[in-house]
Amino acid sequence: MATSREQSPDEDEKSVSMGSPQTSIKRESRKESKESPSPKKSRKVKDHSKDDKKNKRSSRRSKSRESSKREKSKHSSSKYSSKKSNDSNDRDMKIHYSLKPIWDKLEENPKNFDLWVELITKSAENNIDQSMELIFKRFLENFPYCYGYWIQYATYINNRDGPKECLYIYQKAVKEFPICVDLWMSYLQVAMEHFMMQPDGITDILKIINKALEECGMDFNSDNLWISVIDWEVSICDLKSAFKHFEMILGITTDKMELHQRRFEEFLRGYSPDLYLPDSQLDSITKRVLKKMGKNDIKDILIKINNGNETTNVLCDEAHMLYVKYILQEQEDKIKKTTRDYEGRKDFEHQIVRRYFHVAPLENKQFSLWFKYLDWEINNRDEKKIKCLFERCLVACCLYEEYWMKYARYLDKNVSKTQAKAVLTRAHKIHIPSSSKIALLLSLMEERNNNFNEAVDILDNFDLKYPGYASVRLRMVSLLNRKLHYQNRPDETRVIEKMERLINERRTSKTLRNFYIKKLARFQAFQCNNLAKADKLLREAIKNDPENNELYAQLIDIYYCCSKTNIRHVCDAFDLAIKSTSLSDHHRLQYAKRKMEYMEEFCMEPSKIQTAWDDYNKLVEESGCTISYVNNQKQRTMPVPYKPMSFAEIQRQTSSTNQMPMMVNDGMMYGMMPSNTYMGNQQNWH
Repeated sequence: MATSREQSPDEDEKSVSMGSPQTSIKRESRKESKESPSPKKSRKVKDHSKDDKKNKRSSRRSKSRESSKREKSKHSSSKYSSKKSNDSNDRDMKIHYSLKPIWDKLEENPKNFDLWVELITKSAENNIDQSMELIFKRFLENFPYCYGYWIQYATYINNRDGPKECLYIYQKAVKEFPICVDLWMSYLQVAMEHFMMQPDGITDILKIINKALEECGMDFNSDNLWISVIDWEVSICDLKSAFKHFEMILGITTDKMELHQRRFEEFLRGYSPDLYLPDSQLDSITKRVLKKMGKNDIKDILIKINNGNETTNVLCDEAHMLYVKYILQEQEDKIKKTTRDYEGRKDFEHQIVRRYFHVAPLENKQFSLWFKYLDWEINNRDEKKIKCLFERCLVACCLYEEYWMKYARYLDKNVSKTQAKAVLTRAHKIHIPSSSKIALLLSLMEERNNNFNEAVDILDNFDLKYPGYASVRLRMVSLLNRKLHYQNRPDETRVIEKMERLINERRTSKTLRNFYIKKLARFQAFQCNNLAKADKLLREAIKNDPENNELYAQLIDIYYCCSKTNIRHVCDAFDLAIKSTSLSDHHRLQYAKRKMEYMEEFCMEPSKIQTAWDDYNKLVEESGCTISYVNNQKQRTMPVPYKPMSFAEIQRQTSSTNQMPMMVNDGMMYGMMPSNTYMGNQQNWH
């Protein structure tokens, strides 16, 4: 779970007053006692008082101007503009003094879910209405996937301000959490009660319905939403819309798929086809019915029914059943396809334990289940279904950066970079702002679009809120280097200065300083072609930290990659590690066998190769290690020819460490092992 120690951006406005009346009175009395002037300085005090009066007048004028501007904006805005202005101006909202201790803790850590729940519960139990709106607002900014609290928030606003303001809260809720079926159903319930009393209310309700079905109609558990929508349309006699939505749901895989099929058949039998079929479809099916019954005109299949004083023409039972039969036949292919899809996904769906958001960690089985389900959906290549499943997955797994990265990777490769950026931005700003991987990916995406300033801002803000990530700081350095090259004004000096600033910072630990030194040495060697400076950097670091094995390895790697023709420099780097009195025997032995391998590959003088072999065997004897015999497993003290690394081993080892292929640890090279270790049956290399 991602937690942060910083305030949310909205809290930086300092719009919430925290102090109680008693503390403010004490502070004012202290100020008055401190500011009471002496007789000698009375003139200066009077001058200051005049300046204070002028400042007060100017502040009053500015306040009056701001108030007039607000009034104008209120009159010129839409029907929900008053609520929006209140949302943007939190200064009118205050936290009750009894809630201040919890609120202060949440300012330090706004991602503490348990504290938020405690604050909401305490505020509701004590009927502290003045704080409820601000608490709900700030809580849902940090945890927008808590649909129950959205409904609770909207209910509170409905009781206090009425349905208009409540609908505004629901608009905001479904915008932040569009995949939630329960949230849309609650929204629709309030909208139906409110808009049905207005002239054009049905149109407004249908807009909300269409939006709801578009956002979460493909959810496997959206059955209740479809049922409530279709039942409402039937209740207002909008049978054409009901038929259209029946056709839609038959092509969508849901948990109660068979129920929708039965309801559709009952709907067809309960109403005359001319009430719900589109004109073109009605004409084509009518021709088939007439042909089947051997009739020439529609009048021949109608019968008259007396309803009191009126008589109406209706289809005969045989004709009506034929209409039902032909309509169902047209839906057969769709139903078969949906059934096949249901069979493929039901095993995944029925294993999902947690579909809702919670801060508790996810079980390992659930973690892998979501990944398998997503891979299965991606292989089916239906973009809408893939997006829907990703959004559902993120409700339960939004605190795991792996799912956000997988979603962004899919969108980037298959849909659009804009949508991938939007997903990463949502993760970075709302759900897991403390994730360095998300910040790095988002910055890289901005850099790919040549938005260098935005990329720098993302990393700067992250480093300010969550300091201590070496990967973020190194990315800032490399970003500067790429930016300068993109602008055709490369400046290696600026990059080096920035790296040196990281190395020389006071708060930089010894381990991190050595890490930065290795990076700077690589930059000097590979990009600046300055082996002398790289050598000097690493040797000084080794002098300050002679037990650091990675520094020796880095020195060898630099010479190995940059001066393959000059064997002497590489051998000097090897000898520095082999002759070190600070390194362990194990590490010295590793360097000796690496040197032996290097000499075997590149040296043209057999005497030097023999010297490397002798040095290695001498270290083997001193360290007390034994060597496995190449042919006889029982004799374990005879030297075996060394085995050079394969390309696969190099790739695997290089990815697992931060070293180049030359100095990757390989404990089983040359068959070397500690004397107390038995490796079992091995396939010897000849």
